Amino acid sequence: MTTTAVPLQDVGGTAEARVLLAALHQDPTRIDDSGIEHLTSAQWDRLVTLAGEQRVRPLLHRRLTERGCGTNAPLATWQRLVDECRAIAVRKLRMHAELATLMSALAARGIPAVPLKGAYLGPAVYGNIALREMNDLDVLVPRADLAAAVACVLGQGFTAPHNLAVEAEANAKHHVSRLAKPGVVGVEIHWNIVPPHRPTSIASEILWERAHRVETPGIGPQSLSPTDTLLHVCCHTSYQHHFEFGLRPSCDIAELVTRFESELDWNDVVRACETRGWTRGVALALELARTMLGARVPGEVIDALLPTGGQAALDTAVQLVWSNPAETVQFSPGLAVLTQGPWRARLDAIGRRVFVPRHELLEAYGPHLHGPWRLHWMRRLFDLLRWHAGPGARLILHRAPIARQLAERRNQLQAWMLGS
Repeated sequence: MTTTAVPLQDVGGTAEARVLLAALHQDPTRIDDSGIEHLTSAQWDRLVTLAGEQRVRPLLHRRLTERGCGTNAPLATWQRLVDECRAIAVRKLRMHAELATLMSALAARGIPAVPLKGAYLGPAVYGNIALREMNDLDVLVPRADLAAAVACVLGQGFTAPHNLAVEAEANAKHHVSRLAKPGVVGVEIHWNIVPPHRPTSIASEILWERAHRVETPGIGPQSLSPTDTLLHVCCHTSYQHHFEFGLRPSCDIAELVTRFESELDWNDVVRACETRGWTRGVALALELARTMLGARVPGEVIDALLPTGGQAALDTAVQLVWSNPAETVQFSPGLAVLTQGPWRARLDAIGRRVFVPRHELLEAYGPHLHGPWRLHWMRRLFDLLRWHAGPGARLILHRAPIARQLAERRNQLQAWMLGS
């Protein structure tokens, strides 16, 4: 797999991509028929690089070790994978030690808290904190306790990037700005799992009403319910990050379904999606995990959630999964407006991208903004030009055809997931 976005017909078509999919599949025997024994030294090196891009190196190492396939790899490449996984494990141990300290501090102040995403999935779902790569710790607290939780975390030696106005940030985002402890870890304190002011927003109270009360060492006495944990992973990869986090979310879904197979109520999954307006994004996330990695998602669940005509959206989601984040992030969905329709319509669309509602300005820059709002819109215009002038010019001049196609299709996918 190259480090640039690839045409849709070639997605996942390289030997190393096929081996990676086979290694991550829920059927462990798939790796035996993947052609792994025929990989060249260069392909082995690209396989490890690809696993890094897809954020699944520890899983690849474990699966290859379990099937005795590591002996097929060149010694230097295998050692590289081992060293990278060891570094990930050391970092994860430090992160989870910090998490245990934070959870104890929050509990001592009577603040309910549950870890989210990798902080929960590693120990509770994968059964090994080193198997699930992550960058930050994410913790959910009730909206009413958000300010107290932030103060508690700051009291543990973390610092904020600016003077936090917690209430203003909570009105703009579903978590406050990242708190950091130099050389250790970053923490995001959430009051919800989805942003406010969006078609997919929900009331956070329902998450606490459905919370799962099971003691997990190091992460506390409760977590989101299995259904809400699964839906959070699906929404995070679809609505919030547009399938640009690689294969890792599909691995999370496959592991979640296996771990909670006897506890997941699929009728509850469907009802929750319909109530919250999450059907299309969740359907795509579940179907990707089912078709690529063998996640045991019932076909009738996909049928209930995915509307007729969803194949084009699924194809785009697959392409985004396999694209290089460095390539796709710079071609943000908004850049697609530069290539669509007459120039007057394009200028109108650009104006809508610049003169966004005030809550979006708060979300982008934080509530510490001062002065007239028109100055903040000028700042946004400047930043958009700084970030996107180069990619935008390449889109207009057709000098990046693959990225241009991807930007356009991602824009269409976002609209489709929201039902428009």
